[in-house]
Amino acid sequence: MSITRHHTGAYYFQFDRRIPGRGRQRANRLLPKEWTKAQAQEYDRTESARAEKPKTNQQGLDPKMMERIMMIFPFFSTEIHLIAKDGSSIKSLSDLAGKRVVEGPEGSGTWVSVQVIKSLTGINWIPINMSQQEGLNAVLAGKADAEFIVAGKPIGMLKNATGVKLIPINNQKLDAFGLYTKTMISSGVYNFQKTGIQTYKVDNVLATYAFKNQYQKEIGDLVTCITKNIGVLQSSNK
Repeated sequence: MSITRHHTGAYYFQFDRRIPGRGRQRANRLLPKEWTKAQAQEYDRTESARAEKPKTNQQGLDPKMMERIMMIFPFFSTEIHLIAKDGSSIKSLSDLAGKRVVEGPEGSGTWVSVQVIKSLTGINWIPINMSQQEGLNAVLAGKADAEFIVAGKPIGMLKNATGVKLIPINNQKLDAFGLYTKTMISSGVYNFQKTGIQTYKVDNVLATYAFKNQYQKEIGDLVTCITKNIGVLQSSNK
């Protein structure tokens, strides 16, 4: 993988990709024109390190096995929060281009959602992987420009936070994505928030493998237990 200067003045990222039936082929990804050489090199280091890591199980899932994964209970929805420092020039999702953005710990639910957002929108930023609280601290300290958090509102650590703002998320490609639904985070949900903002929610479900004969009673008992205690579970912070 390497970074090369394009004739337009922007840098582009060269990498190998695997195409079914055609093997590995060299590909280019044009980076935002406003990126400096240092930003392009940081992107190269991050993407190269990610590519060198062992592939996760998700890369080799058996399609026939996946056909037997089924939803047995809808749980709850979580909202996609995008925060930046109060006074920041970031006002929309597109403003993240070229910025330092906390994506959550690699492999977490937030991180997975952020990869979907990047893939659908084509917006490139410099990814940072750290916990929610570390990300908030980094934004406040100016070490990161923005942070994604995918969690049900209100998020405890943001409830009484100061010095930050919520960024509205609105994109036609996200509108068309079947697994995200438009929603609002109303004013007053967080003390720093004076107006409602648009975002998207992600539905969370309890899923299981469709066993033919095994564990039917156990799965049924679990669903019954959840159903009887759903009110307690929804109101609990634990």
